[in-house]
Amino acid sequence: WMSFRNGKPVGGINYFRGRWSYNLDLRLSKTFSLGGSRRVSLFGEVFNALNQKLPTPYPSGYTYQEYYRGPMGGVEEVWNDNLPAIKKAWFQNDYNQDGVLSLMEAAKGNIAQSFMNSTMDKTAWGMARQVRLGAEYTF
Repeated sequence: WMSFRNGKPVGGINYFRGRWSYNLDLRLSKTFSLGGSRRVSLFGEVFNALNQKLPTPYPSGYTYQEYYRGPMGGVEEVWNDNLPAIKKAWFQNDYNQDGVLSLMEAAKGNIAQSFMNSTMDKTAWGMARQVRLGAEYTF
């Protein structure tokens, strides 16, 4: 199966598939008869027993040079009140708080933003592991 856009192939068989995700929930129980119709059941439940995490690699191997031309246009910027709002927002990356957003600081901010955007796949977020213990009495 192949999808076409503007007469050009978009991808092969597995192009539109996402990654596999799986979850393991466990329930263990033991029932004791107390005579007649009375019973006690002890149980333990473990939800997300494998505690799956999003397999996102740590950001390594980045070179700052490829991130210099971010929103600052590849030039250092000095804070003033007449800056456009988008440039003012980038001054949160002025790590040494000297009022100058250097190329290195802007590049580090760009790397952080690109890494943050790559981890925003909320479908891969799961519940943390939960363990429940309980007892049930029936009569």
